[in-house]
Amino acid sequence: MKRRLMAQLQLNDKLYAQLENIVKDSKEFNDVASYVSYILEQVVQKKLQQGATTKTPTDTTGNYSKADEDKIRERLKNLGYLD
Repeated sequence: MKRRLMAQLQLNDKLYAQLENIVKDSKEFNDVASYVSYILEQVVQKKLQQGATTKTPTDTTGNYSKADEDKIRERLKNLGYLD
């Protein structure tokens, strides 16, 4: 995996101390930077997955495809809005 150096991230002292404590108790992370990187990766992945499930492709007229309608109906059924 290619890594890219980026600008420094500024955290307040309280948050940094909390992150340090988490890292100290962790067997997975060596430092705060690696833990913060992991957290950001998780957040970005979750957002990308949410975007993939909430953005439904439409044609130029704004109509949903049959597959999209089926997904929406299934979601509404699972939420109890449809029988």
